[in-house]
Amino acid sequence: VQFSPDGATLVTTTTEHALTAWSVASSQQLFSLRPQGRLPKLAVMPAFGLGGQRLAFQPNQIIDGRTGLPVTELASTGLVTAVAASPDGRLLATGLASGRLVVRDFATGQGIIDEPRHVGRILSLAISADGRLLASSGADGTATISNLGTGGEARQCLGHEGRVDEVLEQLQAEMQDA
Repeated sequence: VQFSPDGATLVTTTTEHALTAWSVASSQQLFSLRPQGRLPKLAVMPAFGLGGQRLAFQPNQIIDGRTGLPVTELASTGLVTAVAASPDGRLLATGLASGRLVVRDFATGQGIIDEPRHVGRILSLAISADGRLLASSGADGTATISNLGTGGEARQCLGHEGRVDEVLEQLQAEMQDA
């Protein structure tokens, strides 16, 4: 489940990858979508962008967050395993099963970053509150912090015993302490 940035819409997904948007005020269904074609077993929670106007919906589709109508189809870069949107809603980050990190402009779909960050699947993504840093966790047992302003990798966090399932959104404080 996920709320839109304004709190007016709740989005739910099912194990069959169906997405349903609900009005929080009335509990009425706004729209429901079922992806077409063959989909992976792994479901990824959609991400709101542009103040709730856009919604990233797998496999590589951006839809209107109010109507569910398609806005743009993103070029496929591989199996998406994690998504995150910047707090201002301008950037969409996707983590792939291949370990690649792809960051796009939410409005245009244009690529900003497309680089390997992990050996194997990216499991989760988090963007700092100020939108400058992106953390990714991977099945390779690492967490990586990337600088969204420069596109460069800021730091790799090593030493985990096994895969890193989640990254938390306390990136700014950690970077200031370093």
